[in-house]
Order: sequence, then C-alpha cells, then structure tokens
Amino acid sequence: MIPKPPYSQYACPQGNPLTCNAVSEKGSCSVCHFPGILSPKTKINGQHQYEMVAFLGQRGNGRLYEATNLSDQSSCVLKEYVLPQQTFNFEQIFKRREAFTQRSGIRLADGRAQNFRLVMPLEAIVPSLSSPERYFLVYGGEQTDTISLRQFLENKSPLSVASIRNILSQILQSLEFMHQQQFRWISGQVQSGLLHGNLNLDSVLVAEQNPGLLVYLCDFYFWESLFTSPLDPQCRPAIAQDLQAVGEIAQYLTAASKDPQQPLGETSMERQFRSDFPPADQQFIQRLTGESDPPFETSEQARQVLLSLPPIPKSEILSSSVTAQESRPTRPCWWMGWVFAYLFIGSVGIGWLYLRNQTKHSLSTENISCCIDQVANVPIGPVQFLAEKQGTWDFLYTQPHLLKRNTTLQRELIQAQALLQSWEYQPISISQDSIANQPGAHGQRVITLLNGQTANFIITNHTDDIDPSFGVKPFAYNGIAVFVAFGYAQRENSLPRRLKGKITLDQLRRLYTGQIKNWQELGGPNRPVKVYFPDQDGLLRIFERQVLVDDSSIAAFRKLVATRGRIPIHKPNQKCVGSFCGFASTTLQLRAVIEDFEDRDSFSIGFDELNKVINQCSVYPLALAEKGKATVSPLRLNNHRPVTPATDLCNSKASYSVNAQALQNQTYPLTFSLNVVYPRDNRRQPAGQTFANILKTQETQCWLQQIGLAPYRKISVKSACRAKSKKKP
Repeated sequence: MIPKPPYSQYACPQGNPLTCNAVSEKGSCSVCHFPGILSPKTKINGQHQYEMVAFLGQRGNGRLYEATNLSDQSSCVLKEYVLPQQTFNFEQIFKRREAFTQRSGIRLADGRAQNFRLVMPLEAIVPSLSSPERYFLVYGGEQTDTISLRQFLENKSPLSVASIRNILSQILQSLEFMHQQQFRWISGQVQSGLLHGNLNLDSVLVAEQNPGLLVYLCDFYFWESLFTSPLDPQCRPAIAQDLQAVGEIAQYLTAASKDPQQPLGETSMERQFRSDFPPADQQFIQRLTGESDPPFETSEQARQVLLSLPPIPKSEILSSSVTAQESRPTRPCWWMGWVFAYLFIGSVGIGWLYLRNQTKHSLSTENISCCIDQVANVPIGPVQFLAEKQGTWDFLYTQPHLLKRNTTLQRELIQAQALLQSWEYQPISISQDSIANQPGAHGQRVITLLNGQTANFIITNHTDDIDPSFGVKPFAYNGIAVFVAFGYAQRENSLPRRLKGKITLDQLRRLYTGQIKNWQELGGPNRPVKVYFPDQDGLLRIFERQVLVDDSSIAAFRKLVATRGRIPIHKPNQKCVGSFCGFASTTLQLRAVIEDFEDRDSFSIGFDELNKVINQCSVYPLALAEKGKATVSPLRLNNHRPVTPATDLCNSKASYSVNAQALQNQTYPLTFSLNVVYPRDNRRQPAGQTFANILKTQETQCWLQQIGLAPYRKISVKSACRAKSKKKP
C-alpha cells in the first residue's frame, strides 16, 4: 500500500495538509504555507479550459474538485496532486513531472475499447517548470455519481453475503483484466499487465444501480506513487499484493465490528467474522490475505473459486438489504437458494457482457471519424509542420506512385480537404552526430523547433524523450525489417533456409557490433558476414535503442559505421568501413544484398523500414525473437499462416502483407509508431491535434495500410477501403 504523504516539512495542525479545506487568497495555507485548495471560478488550462465549482475533499494522495468544461459546459471532476518544493527537490519534481504525463494516457495495445470499470482520466494537465506544484487528472462528470467504498460502508453496513460476493467479484474481475491484458502508454511503450498497487477502501468506488451495485477501481499506484514523499519507502507492487489487499477489503466487509476509518492491514488478525458468515467464504477470504493455504496465485484463480462457492442460504438472500429489490412476501421453497445462486452468477455474467460494450469509463475515448471531410475545426492557415528529412513520414508524404501513379499522399490529402492546401510542410535534418551520447538531446531539438512559434507540429518516430508539456498522438505503426537475399528454397546455400527464416535480437546485436564474422556461427554457410545499414539518422537511432540497447554496444556500432569511412569513387552513395557499409537509399542497399548473393557468392545482411521492403521479393525479411518470447515475422499470409523460407514471395505477392496485428500490439520486437507532436498551448491553433484526427480517419488509415504501414487501429471491414477509393475521381 502507498502510505499517506505526511508532508512533515509543513506544520499542519491537522497532520495532513491535504485534508485542510481553507481557501487562501495567497494560494497557500496561512498557517503552514502548504499549497491551499483552489477557490471557485479558478480556471485551469489543458486541452480544454476548466472552471472550478466546488472542493469535494481529499482522496488518496490528491484533492478532488467539481468543475465545468467551458468548451461545452459539461461537468467533470479534477483530481489535483501537489509537488511542494519543501518536500521535493527540483530533480525529483522534474522526474515525477515527466512520468506523470507519460502515464496519463493508457489503452489496450490492440486498439480495442473495453470497459472493466477502471476509472481513467480524459486528460492530464502538467504545470510549467516555472511553477511546478499543481498537477491535474480530468475525469468525466459521472464520477460525481460514485462514492468511495469507505463512505458506502458507513451508511450501508452490515452487508449481505450476496452483496459482499458481488463486490469482491467485480473487484477481482477488474484486476483480472488489468493483470492479463497488454496496454500501451501515451508514450507508445507497451506493457504486459498492470498492477493496481493501491487498493483500499478509498480507491474502490461504488455506484448504486437499480438493482445492485457497480464497483470501479481508481487511484492506481502508477499515479499515486509519484506524489508520495521521497522519504517514504516504496515497495514495487505485485499480483500477490493486489490479492492481499482484496482480502483486507473483504475483512472490512465481513467483520463483526469494524471501523472504516482504520487503515487496511493494521489489525486484520484481530478482526472476527460475523457469526452468520459462511465458513467457505471465510476460508476464501483467508486465502486472499495469505492467512490460509494455499494462497491464490492469480486474480482469475481467485474469482473462479469465488464463483464456485456453495449457494447462499435462502434466509440470507431474503434478508438482503442492498442487492435485492422489494417484493411481496412469498412462501419459501427448498429450491430458492439454488435459484438465487444461479441468478447471482448469471447477473455477474450479464453484467460483464454489458460492461464490455460500454464506453462510459472506456480506456479509449477518442471519437474517430470515417472520412477526412468529416473532421471539424481544420485551421485555414498559415500552418507549418515538420518531419525528419529522409525519414518515414517524409518518404510516405512526398514519394510519388505509392498510392497510385503520378500522385502522392500529400496530394490525396489536399484533394480530400482543400484547407490543407495552405499548410506548408518542411523536412528538417536532425543529425545523429548532434545527439550522440546526449540523453534527451533529440527531444530538446524538437522542443526548440516547436517553441520557435514558426512550426505548429512535427511528425516523428521518436517520443521517448519528448517533454511532457507537448502532446503526442500516434497514428500508425511501422517496423524495422532485417533481411537477407532470398534466392529460392531449394538452393543449397539459401540463407533464409539455413537460418530457418529467423534471427534473435542477441544474434543481431553481435552481428552489428562485429562479434560474429562468419555465417557458420549462426548455422549458415562458411562465408564471411557483410553488414549493411541505411544511412538514415532517425532509423539508426531506433535500431540502437531497440537492438543494441547498452552504451558499449552502441559505441561499438558507431565506431564501425563512422562517417569517416572510405567512400568509393565509383559508389558515392555508399560508405564502408571494412565489411560494414551504409547506403543512401533502400534501393542501393537491396541491390547490394542481391548482387552479393547472385554475382559474388557472398552473403550480407541489412535492415531498413518495413514499408520500403515489403514488396521487394528478392530479399527475405527474417522473423525476430526476443529472449524468452515467441518468434514473430513482420509478414503474414492472408490465410493467417506464417511466412516461411518455402513461401514464394515473388510469385505470390498478393498472398501476404504486413503483419499488422504484431505491429499494433508491438509483439514484433522492432516496431515503432508514427506520431504527431504538438505544443499544449491554447494560444496557438490546434493544427497538430486536427491533423492527427485526419490521419486517424478510416479513409486515411486505409491509405496508410496500402503503402505498407500498420493502421493505428484495426480496420473493421476491408471492403470499406476499396469502396472509398472507388468514389474518388
């Protein structure tokens, strides 16, 4: 559990200044000088402007306010966190500030919109570095209809066994969802499973329905821990901790005498179950808390045991004051207990199906338009946006013939939305040399460009070091394809066949740092290794971050690919240092790999952007494997079977495509996103947000899929792309 922040540097008469509700005109408490609560009419600027209505009180490590979204006059709830400078130094504030924004947005990695009663914010608001004390998460106004489980117990205790089982089942169901799914943060990073880490009577919310209850989880560890005093010890959350916390909550629900104000876990051994509480339920709760063996290993296991507990006695069901509706008296029958048990289990199942399709608290709240001309609020101009010269977007946006003959993606977008004609696109250079060995330098370069007031936004593949004061909206996925010459499967020295069509990231790391010099070391023929790479700064940076990883490997690679290498007179677009060669274009690199195999009986390996390699059937993109994980190919046959070295890539071009699912959920190791990065500044035109919305329309997503990218989200009907293209002149 996360301890309550003591803020011991502040002499608060109440012991915790977050509980103080005094409003000070100076912005801080007149007694202890802790940042005070905000007064009504105070305005907070984020993606929208919010006006405070009333202070609602403390919850967890923050303070809650009722507020109004001034853009549409809708109600909302703001949770305010504080990083006071007397508790946190500048370095601690900076790190927490960055982490707060990176963790502010999360959704399912595969793009689905599912609701398992997790309370997620609509947006996060980060203060400027000049005044870095107050941080806000914005929630929908429906949060005013919920109360904490602590408040609920104060008015509804004692609960029936049926109500307790219902509450525990919903908590475990939400945890099962968190623990088992893959999520993607707003930064683009994918994480397998999330832990709550902060379950207690305040982080479980209850909404009374007719009939029954809905139970929500909020105030997760990954937010709350950022605002805990640096002097307090923090333990890394674990599944066992989440389950134990559920057990401690259950003990409060079932104890014969309890004080909801008492902290969880402090006197759990002293509590006694009510005399009417079934022994099987008691044992179940003791397994949750770890007081009885065997303890549960997963939330799924715990919930299955809960649902299989013996039916609730009929007397207990008939006396239920929470979940049962009032009805006229009937004569009890022996089968009533079984009927209500089945009804309970069935209601949980129906509730799960219902909640699955709701979007009220969905992890994904974006409303994506079908077509470009449906996107509203397109600025007339002038608008200038940037992308890295010779990078992914520069190629896709300006290269002719990718979508159709004699046109570009830029022209297609302008044809669909005439207002884009006044927008100016400018490719820029962000040299690899200028950011070498300088953490955060790439992000600083982006900040400098956008803060110059000339450019409205930038499209980039790199968001890991972007300042949190900038918005980041991914709109598609690409990958790095690692390839060798294809040949044909029956040829004796066919390298794809000898490598079994795959390579590990560790083998790739050793190849590109000069540790592997002969293909025999990987099971290939007795031939020296030639190592090729694109002379493209942005892609090299992704390769370094995702393949080479550590500083020593990156340094070894940079030494081998140094620009001081010999430049052949007859090949001005090729730079070589020994067997390591960089190429100015994908075409030149592919040609060199093929010529090595066909004309020189030698074997080379190269890498480049997947969308540039997908239709080049003379090379074979190898499947990749991370340590301890399954091998994943960047290509997939249309019948969902994997591409193998026996697949005829040249004669079967229409039978395979980019493995979009592997890129969308980032199980393909060398995936990267394309992102629109823009300043969070309401004084400037919202061109970045609008262009991201244009790029996320189904119409544009179809185009991006046609030119070799994986769509940001699954396109539900393939025929929709074909139907839309037929309508265009």
